[in-house]
Amino acid sequence: MESYIFESIEHQKELPINVFVTSIDSSCFHWHYDYEVVLVLKGSIVIYMGADRYTLRAGDIILSNSKSIHSLSRTHEDNICLFIQIHPDLLNYSAGKKNRSYNFYLNSADPNIRIKKDYYLFKKTAANIGLAHFSEGDSKEYRLKAHIFSLFADLFDYTVYDIQQYARNADTYESPEAFVKIITFIEKNYTSSTLTEDLCKSVGMSQPTLYRFLKNTTGLTIHDVVRSFKTEKAKAMLKATDKTISFISQECGYSNEMSFYRAFKKETGITPTEYRLSGSIAGKNLNVQGYLSFNRNEALKLLEQYI
Repeated sequence: MESYIFESIEHQKELPINVFVTSIDSSCFHWHYDYEVVLVLKGSIVIYMGADRYTLRAGDIILSNSKSIHSLSRTHEDNICLFIQIHPDLLNYSAGKKNRSYNFYLNSADPNIRIKKDYYLFKKTAANIGLAHFSEGDSKEYRLKAHIFSLFADLFDYTVYDIQQYARNADTYESPEAFVKIITFIEKNYTSSTLTEDLCKSVGMSQPTLYRFLKNTTGLTIHDVVRSFKTEKAKAMLKATDKTISFISQECGYSNEMSFYRAFKKETGITPTEYRLSGSIAGKNLNVQGYLSFNRNEALKLLEQYI
């Protein structure tokens, strides 16, 4: 079973978005509140959306919906990609959409997904967002807003999408502060034997409410999130330190080495020793995303090809 990491995204001051161009190495399975659009500008990458695997080549575009679990990795060739991350609050701009969530189907690498317009429309809009982000001057914020809302309008008009309606008092991502508080508390205290009780007191929720909130938000339980944090800390220590397996198991909150071995193998498919001896991600920090350097001027020229 894979471990899923929550990625906290830092947005721009003016808008709840994050736009950047980068070259992808690899990422672990992760999820976040934001919608994420990826436009491959050069080379190719592999994206896992849950259990589905897609190879995206230059010119492909894909949208990961809010809270969807996904991972990315490079292929044999170098790549440059545009990322556009947008918080769902922008979709809730009008009062009538406050208690809804949307799943859009946009993936040029999936022949089973049909849209009403050519994918070039979305590529052009994405490229405009990227170029506006890199621009200077008083018009920057306005152009970004215009292109972002144009993207959402096109998604509503030209893609298939699902709507989930919530009751007015439902726990949805209208309460991101509560969710971030929960995840932050778990991250800081996941080795505690009284985690659930302490967490409920900290956020002012009963255990059933807390369970329902997490399941509705992510599909995960507290134990799933704890297991994810433990596994990622263990991976980092196995690769970045020469500490003993026994020491690492204690640091990660396991009662004994055997429990650690069982849990780690269940999560990763290999033992801690096998993971340490493997060559994967050796010498690197285990961040959610693995970004590599790229040529900015080349990226701008690639974006301009879609305009």
